[in-house]
Amino acid sequence: MYRKAAMILSLVLVLGCAGGTWGQTLPKGWWTETIGDATAGKAEPKANTFEVTGSGADIWGSADAFHFMYKELSGDGSITARVVSKGAGTNTWAKGGVMIRDAKTAGSAHAMMVLTANSDGSAGNGAAFQWRPAAAGASSSTSSVPVVTAPYWVRIERAADQFSAFQSADGQAWTQVGTTQTIAMADPVYIGLCVTSHAAGEMRTYTFDNVSHAGEVADHPLRLKAYNPNPPSGSVAVITPLFAWTPGETAVAHNVYFGTTPELTEADLHGVQQNYAMYYHLKGNMESGVQYYWRVDEIDEAGTVHTGDVWTAMAMPVTAYHPTPADDAEGVSPNVSLRWSVGETAVQHQVYFGTSFDAVNSGAAGTDRGKVAQAVFTPGMLRVSTTYYWRIDEITADGSAVKGPVWSFNTEAGIANKIVRQWWTGLTGTAITDLTNNANYPNNPTGVEMRDLFEGPVDWADNYGTRMYGWLKPPVTAEYTFWIAGDDAQELWLSTDTDPAKAVRIARVTSWTNSREWEKETNQKSAPISLQAGQKYYIQALGKEGTGGDNIAVAWQGGSITERQVISGVYVDSFGLSPLTAFTPSPADKAVEVPQEPTLSWVAGEKAVEHEIYFGDDAAAVAAADTSSPLFKGRQADPIFVPGDLEWNTTYYWRVDEVNPAEPESPWVGRVWSFTTAGFMVVEDFESYTDAEGSRIYEAWTDGLTDGLSGSMVGYMEAVNGTFGETTIVHGGAQSMPMDYDNSVAPYYSEAAREFSPVQNWTVEGMDTLSLWVRGYPSAGQVAVVETGGKMSLTGAGADIWNNSDEFTYAYKTLDGDGAIVARVVSIGPGSNTWAKGGVMVRDSLDGGSTHAMMILTANTDGAAGNGASFQYRAATDGSSSNVDSGTVIAAPYWVKMERIGDSLSGYVSADGKTWTLMGTTAIAMQAPVHIGLCVTSHASGENRTFEFDSISTSGGVSGVWQGVAINASRQNSSQDLYVTVRDSAGKQATVADATAVTAANWTEVRIPLASFAGVNVAKVQTLIVGVGNRKAPAADGKGRIFVDDIRTVKAAPAQP
Repeated sequence: MYRKAAMILSLVLVLGCAGGTWGQTLPKGWWTETIGDATAGKAEPKANTFEVTGSGADIWGSADAFHFMYKELSGDGSITARVVSKGAGTNTWAKGGVMIRDAKTAGSAHAMMVLTANSDGSAGNGAAFQWRPAAAGASSSTSSVPVVTAPYWVRIERAADQFSAFQSADGQAWTQVGTTQTIAMADPVYIGLCVTSHAAGEMRTYTFDNVSHAGEVADHPLRLKAYNPNPPSGSVAVITPLFAWTPGETAVAHNVYFGTTPELTEADLHGVQQNYAMYYHLKGNMESGVQYYWRVDEIDEAGTVHTGDVWTAMAMPVTAYHPTPADDAEGVSPNVSLRWSVGETAVQHQVYFGTSFDAVNSGAAGTDRGKVAQAVFTPGMLRVSTTYYWRIDEITADGSAVKGPVWSFNTEAGIANKIVRQWWTGLTGTAITDLTNNANYPNNPTGVEMRDLFEGPVDWADNYGTRMYGWLKPPVTAEYTFWIAGDDAQELWLSTDTDPAKAVRIARVTSWTNSREWEKETNQKSAPISLQAGQKYYIQALGKEGTGGDNIAVAWQGGSITERQVISGVYVDSFGLSPLTAFTPSPADKAVEVPQEPTLSWVAGEKAVEHEIYFGDDAAAVAAADTSSPLFKGRQADPIFVPGDLEWNTTYYWRVDEVNPAEPESPWVGRVWSFTTAGFMVVEDFESYTDAEGSRIYEAWTDGLTDGLSGSMVGYMEAVNGTFGETTIVHGGAQSMPMDYDNSVAPYYSEAAREFSPVQNWTVEGMDTLSLWVRGYPSAGQVAVVETGGKMSLTGAGADIWNNSDEFTYAYKTLDGDGAIVARVVSIGPGSNTWAKGGVMVRDSLDGGSTHAMMILTANTDGAAGNGASFQYRAATDGSSSNVDSGTVIAAPYWVKMERIGDSLSGYVSADGKTWTLMGTTAIAMQAPVHIGLCVTSHASGENRTFEFDSISTSGGVSGVWQGVAINASRQNSSQDLYVTVRDSAGKQATVADATAVTAANWTEVRIPLASFAGVNVAKVQTLIVGVGNRKAPAADGKGRIFVDDIRTVKAAPAQP
């Protein structure tokens, strides 16, 4: 012990005398950080150079992995560097160079000028200007010609939102690479040096010199305190008491404190003004399981002491430690395997596991799971919404046991009648193994949601993997056949019971299909499989999306499912084993804005036949209550409890104990749940409607389709997700009310009426304002268009873009002078006409007969190739159209480009976005500025056609934000008033109108002072009417659809002083 300590101390002294430090010496004024999923890199100054070492899969796609040495830039600026050398590695697309970046997230927008590298550090794929114009969007690249290699100079410049890249052989004569790109970034941005090995887990070192920057660049402030403790703070199982750190940048000496309490005093000062950044604790061994605290105060040349942070460390304990899942963990998978770190002297591990703390703590017989040799224990399928306890006793070589602490975890909430959807973003490739071999699969998805159908979103994203799963509940015993559809590769797995480990693949897609395209490949369909009613079967679908369109869906048929249909959540639970306790409370635990007269419900535990309810406003009292308490509200058979009229803005607590007198373990004590009542009165929240007779939304809200008195229709003609209401476009909760209006025919107004019985008092608790949330669609001539990460979905109707007048939808910016637009047509959707068109367009004006030129792809009725690609144009206003067709059929996905140079307009196509073929050129004089953008027409009046675009980019004199115009709109609302009529129990009524809500593309709150309903007794409201048009002076107008949600009475906001 002491010989080893003396040896280490000698080494410390040598390092101190040599002026060395422990850990990385950071470049002054720079930050350095590993971005994304990459092994930690570093950036170090070496004489007059910087060595930047990075790993990571790439800086590309929608997410990056690399090392970044950076400063902050505000406004315009640039960074220049010479790449001296590129190190050695395995990939020819290793990258190092200069970068300007919007954020330090993996998917951030950025622009960079890099040199790539061969495995030996020689020229790889040359220099490249690469960029991502929007967060989590696609990346683009322009390579320099000819190929250049290090040593070579690179530069990236920012001027407002314009980014340009340059290269130079000597640092004096510069050549621009590619065209200037428009990328919106908010100040400050990050500017610096970047390196990726393009090989996950492999390190690659680039050397830079002549690094300089221009503009308002902020240096990193000096680090005055010690940092980077080694071992890291919180470490357990520290074997050798050797401690090191990175010194503060002004430090010349260090005071080291070491003790067993966080309040370190002078008695704990063991290293006094030492000049090396290392400390070996010689004051006796660190005891097993004891928490130690240490701190380093840095002393500068002036003698100023910079007090450090307190760090912690623990010697290896003799008990088991570091449980996984962590103690008190929430939301743990029912398929969890328990792991822990091994105590110092352990040779075996005794496992205790159960649902009772006392039983596990005492080692009761029912909890003894035996001894295991490895530090892992798999308890098997667990119940959801259940608390489990476990303990590991470490068995030493002499057979004695070291008792461990009791840990606990709570399994994830069980949600009935839902399918789980998980996704992992930033994954390239199209094979299922690109998902299943990823380190984050299956336990660390990017996101998770519950769905009502065994179907994912369509055309949702690129480069991601998805898993949808649940436990299937066949309605009857029968043979069932399954299908899977999706883009790209898909697999469907089914177990013989609830155990996921027994699942086998029953169907798959090897290439891709369109949404719900069930018959494209033979293996999409399973063989008939016999399933038993009353049993559960684990089912999962895996999908891997590369680029382009994406979808996933699973269908079945058999027994009472007489026709093939996408599997509904009615037949699937998100869990295999139900808990014994009550679960899935409604309102959800910790819910807010709950009505003051709520109905509480829950899903009964598996063995429950009765339920004991406890309710009150004190959490501790509810938790401790028994049947003798006044908080006990009785025992009942139904899983529903109505507590009565509650206080406003108050938090309540409730507990349900499940009871079965025939079971010796009964009762099963439930968790304490809570909710908070609203500070407003709920008039209508639309949450209770279903597709069951008597509970349908159009039965409560009388529309024109029902009474023939107006042009309205409430709800949809067919139920979706168990309701005739809207379940996707909602303001709050699970559904809203859709109302179609048609004021083109008599009586030229449309309305829906809700009768209240008993009447409603809207003035309780001082409420003085009616609030309702409304959403519509833009009026004719306006289209809401959204471009995200170079992607856009554009829907258009219309007879055609042809001859002397056009009907289509146009998403555009303005172009002054020369410029171009590039986009990839990803998919072209279904429709009736083989000359449906979508592509890129340059247009003189927004008039129907305007001159224009466009490069488009046409579409077949099923979305496949129609009449191929076509360069089309109208050379004179209101004149005839001309075209140059591709000859050979070209189908999406395919790239299109329009370029304007002077009066010359040219159209191009490309299979890969790199090699372009000129389709045609025409000369058209246009008045600046012109319009440049994306166009879609269905070539069928009244029919919508949707084209999906990605990799959208513009260059040249393009400016402004994306705007949308419907020369023949896809879905639009005629611009009419929304009106609200209130009628009291005496028949008196008043109407108030709003002029903007009907054409609002986003949810808009309409607030009406109750005093505006003059003459109406708002304490006795009998009827509420929501309408579109002018009820008092009806006149012929148009059609449309609105959505209404969350109707309430509230208090007006207090006036500002």
